[in-house]
Amino acid sequence: LYWILNFPNKLQRANLDGSGAEDIVEGLSHPQALAIDDVRGKLYWSDSGNIADSLHRANLDGSDAEELPVEAPAAWGLAVDVAGEKLYWTEMDAGRIRRSNLDGTEVEVILERVLSEPSGLALDVAGGYIYWCDYGSGKIQRAPLRRPEAVQDIVTLAELARPTGLALDALGGKIYWADSGGFRVQRAGLDGGDVEDVVAEGVKDPHGIAVDAEGGQLFWTATGTVYEGKKQPSSAALSGGKIQRLRFRGPDGAGGGGSEGTPAAPEEVVSTGRSRPVAVAVVGARSSGCVQVGARRLRVGDLVELTFGLGEADDAMRGPLRPKEVGRISSDDKSDQPFMVSIGGQEWWYRADALQLRAAR
Repeated sequence: LYWILNFPNKLQRANLDGSGAEDIVEGLSHPQALAIDDVRGKLYWSDSGNIADSLHRANLDGSDAEELPVEAPAAWGLAVDVAGEKLYWTEMDAGRIRRSNLDGTEVEVILERVLSEPSGLALDVAGGYIYWCDYGSGKIQRAPLRRPEAVQDIVTLAELARPTGLALDALGGKIYWADSGGFRVQRAGLDGGDVEDVVAEGVKDPHGIAVDAEGGQLFWTATGTVYEGKKQPSSAALSGGKIQRLRFRGPDGAGGGGSEGTPAAPEEVVSTGRSRPVAVAVVGARSSGCVQVGARRLRVGDLVELTFGLGEADDAMRGPLRPKEVGRISSDDKSDQPFMVSIGGQEWWYRADALQLRAAR
């Protein structure tokens, strides 16, 4: 579990139950957004400085931190397209969404002029959509990745005060968001239908949100700030930042963690005191859909992982890919052992039941 703190400005991580918390990147200016590429073992974040706003990345332990060669004014949302090797971000002040290569090169505008103050961001690469919150207009919106100008308003509730963080559970067909002005966490179908409260009590100023789709868990940050009116913070001091979670899907993949299929009651995972946690991310939270083979046929270009359970004498084990390693499908000849997987400049043929989809092409 990874999160960003404001005051002091740093990145921290811990086990999913909050134990073993540690600082991994310190001395930041004002970090805001967070995203993880767990295939390549990289952590991305935005930081607002006195002179310019920037994007950064590091290894998951905080080592080898580097600033990317791009300016990103008020980037409140970050998302990684693992298979497409692209980094997406929102720019609240500029009212646009941009993307680049993972190293920050080849920056291009995805959408501008029709946005107010885009904040949280999520990708459904397999489904072909990009989702975001618009903090300024109080909307949840989406657009096709291949035709981003076709913007759709999918949630436009009048009482949606300050939508900030956004997360996707493609496995369950849900989007989740934090409404920091409404003091609640909500969800809806991927088309915006069936809006419902997930947590409507006991959460103060939620900002960041992350889905652990495989574990059926939802995490969010609560800064503890109290508001006197819509979008207007009160003079009250920070009253206790925290990271909270709940189980929204049981171990069998159905229903929730509570009785009769309802989400379980939220629990506090991390207390940050007067420090403000503003973003959270989970390693292995494959919200874009980590799908077992058989849910759909694998395709050329997919990132796949070799599964456990193959005998040492199996032909597949003589290839370059080892259990839990990730490679990309380069060919499919539709045979009994159809998929050629490339890793580290080497290639080998594998059966479908030896592979698990990590990221759709």
